[in-house]
Amino acid sequence: MKVLLIIDNMGSGGAQRQIMTLAKALKADDFDVAIAWYYNSEFYLGEITQLGIDHYRLYESNYFARLKSFGKLFKSTRPDWVVAYLPGPSVLGCLLKPLGGYKLIVNERSAKPSAQKSIKSRLYRMAYLLANYVCTNSFANMDFISESVPFLPPTKKKVIYNSLDLDYWADKTEVHGQDVFHMIVLSSHRRLKNLKGLIEAVNILNESFRQNLKISWYGDDSGDQSMQEGQKLIETYGLEEVFYFQPAVTDVKSVIASATVIGLFSEYEGLPNAVCEGMAMSKPIIATKVSDLPGILDDQKELLCDYQDANTISKAIKNAMKMSQDKLQLIGAMNRKKATEIFSSVNNYKTLKSLLRTA
Repeated sequence: MKVLLIIDNMGSGGAQRQIMTLAKALKADDFDVAIAWYYNSEFYLGEITQLGIDHYRLYESNYFARLKSFGKLFKSTRPDWVVAYLPGPSVLGCLLKPLGGYKLIVNERSAKPSAQKSIKSRLYRMAYLLANYVCTNSFANMDFISESVPFLPPTKKKVIYNSLDLDYWADKTEVHGQDVFHMIVLSSHRRLKNLKGLIEAVNILNESFRQNLKISWYGDDSGDQSMQEGQKLIETYGLEEVFYFQPAVTDVKSVIASATVIGLFSEYEGLPNAVCEGMAMSKPIIATKVSDLPGILDDQKELLCDYQDANTISKAIKNAMKMSQDKLQLIGAMNRKKATEIFSSVNNYKTLKSLLRTA
């Protein structure tokens, strides 16, 4: 069976991590798999090439030229299934489906509040009626899809959480008892990721907490100036000894292994990979109340916060820093258990594979 995965770019984002997980699983399962994208962002190109996965880089900034290029690709490769990630590629797949002769799964992975209110966005997603299945990686996002596309049959709607190889993501590195409380943030630098809110929260902390805190942020600059503005604010508050910035990395596991906790402070998310991976590696999570996280982390509410309220972020950080090593380990163990129940790549891949096997 031939499966073509399409996405807007192959940068370092969460959807790209998931598309790589799926591509590797399909290839290992003897599917004829390929990946196509249309923006020049190629963080995963080296890994794609190393794995021997066919790929197509159709760089077209003009939407109609892009439709034409992908139409030609579908005609020449004749995939049995197209699996599209994110709204733009998903709508593209829907529009070309009547001519392409393929079956289609679209994957929505963002719960952007403005999109929920936008008439244009709702009309845009009406194209999903042409898909065979509409998948999301959170129930919160599926609620949005159901509201935006009220005529979408329930049989087409599937929630499949992010998939992880739980053996790979097992944490065998001991970092407990380290002198510094080390928070890792794995995220590109975009305004919605709320670096400013995190800086304000750290500035509120007492000096005794700040002296024992290190925050390492791994992610590339998106160009919206949020990173530069954050760095200036760090200088203004004299927090240079707290914040450290690194580019995005492929060896995420080693980075997470070095953490005391994983942090996420976004305005909104689909279901963040960093949280899922941190849980799988037995790490406590400090996070804003986005997506399904309030339900998934319902037994550690003292570590949840509101993105627009620096005081709640500061309080969540302080709550974690005041915990004993035994308490942090206990929360980490609870997170690992939850991860094995809901993020298993074996179980989630079986669910998606069952969709691909439908007529």
